[in-house]
Amino acid sequence: MADDITVGVRTDDHETSIKAAKRIDGPKGRKSKTLRERVFDLLMEYPEGLSQTEVRIKCEQRYGPRSESSYRKRISELADMALVQRTGHTKINAFGNHEAVWRAVPPGGRPDFTLSATKKRDMRDAKIESLNVIIQGLVKEIEVLRTKVKDQEPYEQDGE
Repeated sequence: MADDITVGVRTDDHETSIKAAKRIDGPKGRKSKTLRERVFDLLMEYPEGLSQTEVRIKCEQRYGPRSESSYRKRISELADMALVQRTGHTKINAFGNHEAVWRAVPPGGRPDFTLSATKKRDMRDAKIESLNVIIQGLVKEIEVLRTKVKDQEPYEQDGE
């Protein structure tokens, strides 16, 4: 049924499972990198850091689609292992929300657990920018409602 690539495949596996195992295996039987390793390697390529969305897009371009939560979980695991850290910056995603920017901690390096004054200021500025966008949206909504109310005919009671 299978060549000598049945390492890690149960003997009762179907042909489809064995084919999948062959596809995953790299040259000379070496298993392909885990998604966690791929995310870490990608972040090592971008010292300025990437948002979770950017990590997902770049990994999908290289390795094919995965669920969005897969990337969130891998970044969280890497952070728990002190292999990645937040830069203190954010990027706005397609939904207008701010996403943390993550960077890899180089081998032998130590994560920076302190926030510099610049990072704190950048975070504050990003929050202010986000609040300003929300306020502008509310002001526009109020203007629309005022126009609708103004255009309505006055309410008349019966018998007047």
